[in-house]
Amino acid sequence: ITPVLISSTIYNISNLLDNPIYGNIVTGIFDVSSKTRAELWGVYSAKYRVLTTMPIAIASSLSTAIVPAMVRSYIAKDKQGMENKVSLALKFSMLIAFPCGMGLSVLGGPINQLLFGDGSKRTATIMIFSLLTVVVFSLSTISNAILQGIDKLNIPIKNSAISLVLHLIILPVLLIVFRLDIYAVVIGDITFGLTVSILNAFSIKKHMGYSHDLRETFLRPFICSAAMGIMCYIAYWLTSKIIPINALCTLFAIMVAVIVYAVVLIISG
Repeated sequence: ITPVLISSTIYNISNLLDNPIYGNIVTGIFDVSSKTRAELWGVYSAKYRVLTTMPIAIASSLSTAIVPAMVRSYIAKDKQGMENKVSLALKFSMLIAFPCGMGLSVLGGPINQLLFGDGSKRTATIMIFSLLTVVVFSLSTISNAILQGIDKLNIPIKNSAISLVLHLIILPVLLIVFRLDIYAVVIGDITFGLTVSILNAFSIKKHMGYSHDLRETFLRPFICSAAMGIMCYIAYWLTSKIIPINALCTLFAIMVAVIVYAVVLIISG
């Protein structure tokens, strides 16, 4: 279990390091007040991270479930069984991650206003990144479990460590050179998850001979989610013109999104 614990620690420590890096740079170099810094970090950690972590938790649960099944197929040298399990796990996690991320990106402002009473433009802008965050972290979580299931326990440690080093280089550059403020932390998070996902994909291909089916695993769920997102936005916009009550408009738009996504999934096969 030790490699799994180390991998999880490295995987989750980036957010712990982001706070002091962000705080020291924006207050020390750009002379941002402690109050403003705390407010911005609060939007990121207490709203953005909380909402995006919810769909990622589904991928985390799935990753826990897939490890024993992968181990059985690996011990039995059932290559086809392993590939089927990997394919099913990836497709299922993406079928959840894409619509959840898209929904948070499109309705990020109204959802925050509904849950936290925060209807600010800055919060709504940060939430636009939700789609990328949810997808890359769901993918990296499930791919870590796949590698652990085929007895490559040290590879997630190496890949997470490489990604963490890159993250710690990219974050100060985004803050100091590009002056992206709190958006630098959000983009840095995405690059960390994306790097882990890419490195894991290469490792899975190397040790299993399995390559991601880009069309079935990513393109189709994205297209279905995009259609859902458009209809969801239109539903919220139209309802807000008739009944200017955010809670009702948001809940109605979410109901429309669920129905549209289900229908589009069936139509697209």
